[in-house]
Amino acid sequence: MPEHIEDFKVKVSTEERTENKTFRCLSAIAIFMIVNGHLGANVFTLKGLFPYYSFHVALFVFISGYFCREKTEEGLLGLVKRKFLKLIVPLYLYTFVYVFIYYLLKKLGIDWGISLGIKDLLIGPVLGSQKFAFTYPMWFVPALFFCEIVMALPYWIFNESRLRDVIIGAVTLILNILVVALCKKGFRFGTSDVIVKAAFFAFFYHAGLCYRKYFEERIKIDRLLLFVIIAAVRLFLAMLNGDVGRYVIANDIFTECRFSFMPVLISIAGIAFWLNITKIIAPVLSNSRFIMEAGRNTYAIMADHIFMGKMILLFMEAVKYVSSCRLFSSLDLDLLLYERDYFYSPVHQSSVFLISLLAIWMSMLAVSLRRKLFIRIIRKR
Repeated sequence: MPEHIEDFKVKVSTEERTENKTFRCLSAIAIFMIVNGHLGANVFTLKGLFPYYSFHVALFVFISGYFCREKTEEGLLGLVKRKFLKLIVPLYLYTFVYVFIYYLLKKLGIDWGISLGIKDLLIGPVLGSQKFAFTYPMWFVPALFFCEIVMALPYWIFNESRLRDVIIGAVTLILNILVVALCKKGFRFGTSDVIVKAAFFAFFYHAGLCYRKYFEERIKIDRLLLFVIIAAVRLFLAMLNGDVGRYVIANDIFTECRFSFMPVLISIAGIAFWLNITKIIAPVLSNSRFIMEAGRNTYAIMADHIFMGKMILLFMEAVKYVSSCRLFSSLDLDLLLYERDYFYSPVHQSSVFLISLLAIWMSMLAVSLRRKLFIRIIRKR
């Protein structure tokens, strides 16, 4: 076996042994929320008290901050290069592949009225464009990229200290609230939208880092009691804000709140709630290969799950047509073929739960097939 193939396998094996299983499970839970929400359901929301869209994007940023390396031997330029190769290059690859697939499907009659020019293809991905058929959830990636690059500057410029982290936390918190206040006033940022989202994310990124450094090993309170406290705080915030609906930034800048400081508080409550639950159940969840692989492949699942979900619904429609099955009677073929954002909404949410799991599994299968193809290509070289 070629040496570089063996090195690749050893690296993967080592990472699996040394990984943080709690945060790997938390990543899996977060990506399930993304998929389940995009496919039209909200299963684990505690009767609507913790709606996905109130915190799940902030949760991903928090997880990224948790794993942040403040200073590395590669330097700032090396960091930019590594993040560009890890986040932006795959974004363009996924975009080009799925644009090609969309135009093939368009020839077969599946037309969502999306028209893309050269400018859309070259600039759209890095600006978090929503014009794409299957990869529109990837708006998050360039915002995270710019957030990580900007946050690297103070980590590198100033010596590591508790005071430095407090100041950065205060500045990013003010920035977060300011972004929401401007959006509430009706400001729209056009092509700068991705930078504004990065500014909104900065506090959660820094919070993830500070949690790892200062709080993770020091929180000794009983988990069940902490669970009750977080739920009570979240209920108070819901009462203060007037409802328990959709609160925080998703693919659009957040505006639906009574107070500009509400999104960050609601996001923190959601993050704390699921982090606490994950701490309790991670010893069990980490025994599941499916969950661990989902946690390791969140980027690919984010990119693939809309396409996989659509393919599942097309298969269900074919089954309904061939067998006259009444199980999928509420599935609307016309909306499926001509509306990008249409997804199956059955009476029982358990159906969408299963579709979400299947879409995640299919996305991971695609990852495995691409990895095997990559190894085969290298082996031939």
